[in-house]
Amino acid sequence: MPVRTLLLTVAASAALTGCPKSAPPAAMPEAAAVLPEGVPRTRPEPLPAPTFEMPTAQKATLSNGLPVLLVANHEVPLFDVRIVFRVGPDADPAGKEGLGDVMFGMMNEGAAGRDAAGLARELEKLGGGIGSGAGTDAASVSVSGPTKNLSALLDLWTDVVRKPDFPDASWEVLQASRVQRIEASRKDPGSMALRAQRKVVYGDAYTGRLDTVAATQAITPADMRAFHARAVRPDNAVILVGGDVDLDTVLPLLEARLGKWKANRMAPLPGSAATPTAFAKEVVYLVDKPGAAQTVLRAVLPVGTPTDADWRTFGLANTAFGGAFTARVNMNLREDKGWTYGARCGTATTPGPALWVCSANIQADQSVPAMLELRRELRDVVGDRPITEQELTFFRGYRINAFYGSYETPGELLGELQDIWVDRLPADWLDTYVPQLEAVTVDSAEASLKQHLDPDRVGWLLVGDKAGMIEALKATGLPIVELDADGAPLSTP
Repeated sequence: MPVRTLLLTVAASAALTGCPKSAPPAAMPEAAAVLPEGVPRTRPEPLPAPTFEMPTAQKATLSNGLPVLLVANHEVPLFDVRIVFRVGPDADPAGKEGLGDVMFGMMNEGAAGRDAAGLARELEKLGGGIGSGAGTDAASVSVSGPTKNLSALLDLWTDVVRKPDFPDASWEVLQASRVQRIEASRKDPGSMALRAQRKVVYGDAYTGRLDTVAATQAITPADMRAFHARAVRPDNAVILVGGDVDLDTVLPLLEARLGKWKANRMAPLPGSAATPTAFAKEVVYLVDKPGAAQTVLRAVLPVGTPTDADWRTFGLANTAFGGAFTARVNMNLREDKGWTYGARCGTATTPGPALWVCSANIQADQSVPAMLELRRELRDVVGDRPITEQELTFFRGYRINAFYGSYETPGELLGELQDIWVDRLPADWLDTYVPQLEAVTVDSAEASLKQHLDPDRVGWLLVGDKAGMIEALKATGLPIVELDADGAPLSTP
């Protein structure tokens, strides 16, 4: 599974990746979540780890210096090729936030004189697909399909990479859709929570540079062409290849199409500069959503970087605490209390310090009790109720088996290699995963949680009906900062 999701089990609110999802609006069926009194909960014994040999990436370089990594898998006659660029939201010009995302999203709307429909027809004949898009830390253009059509599909892919047209008509349609999405995100509680979190944690940098309607309306195809000229270049890229291909076959094909590609003289666009805010003290951030049947609850805290010596130890300990269905947090808030359909805690890697987030959608009348219960769980796990040997053994088996099962397709492994390259992680990042988990002890797990999780510096974020929880929040004695739908402060503590 990709590095960014390695520490996560998908939460109901999809807290860390993609667009957050709101749970159904109805109140939680508490009776269905709570076991009868006296019925014990027992975890099954973990399955033995499967036999698995991690594929080794073969390395090569085109004549222009563009690196190529290939992981072969000959089980089915399909291939996957992608070119990845280090470029992040910090590259977007002021007043045109989202330009990078827009530009990469538009690349397959027409290329080398073909419109989107013409490109789609050719891909359909060849049984292939081309995708392009940008994330928070990188962007990519990919192509996949039957190995027998590798050469023809690489021709189309090369045109999309190097000769996108950015047609006005396509942008008019996508621009209108994007404006509607932004307007909707300022009304949806899950999206509001994500926007507020980004602004609170990163300010006006990195993902705190929020898309706005005005910024989207200011973007033109000319802006996209200028951005493409600086972002899509061989000196800031890597090519990843997977599937039923070998280096002797694919390297000459790539060389013929991209080997003479030279970087222009313009300065490359900057990548990501993720530096999350370290809260000086516990603070509550409140976004009012009048009449909301549920409250989006999040706890956020910067927690170090993946290159920390105890990073895998922290990941395993966090899984036992809140990173799985049977972890402490979900068993408490969902199974015991019946206040949520799911609660998870996870950490996503970035090119800089990472952010730990606990997330749940809580029925409205239990918003503050749920926050206080999560607060108690956090203080307990770094206090007098640390992770036990039984929990550690169970979740170690869970993590190791999940790791081995996460490379069923070439695309999954290429996603991992992409994250390793983007985040500049060690070359042996995958090879050390299982041995480092096997070396975790209860003492090292306890020490790691205490090192990274400081309950006195957590930022609490609630998006819900202010009228129904403000008095209970005031009773906690914690400072409260009210935010608008874009995370801008309406008050100070």
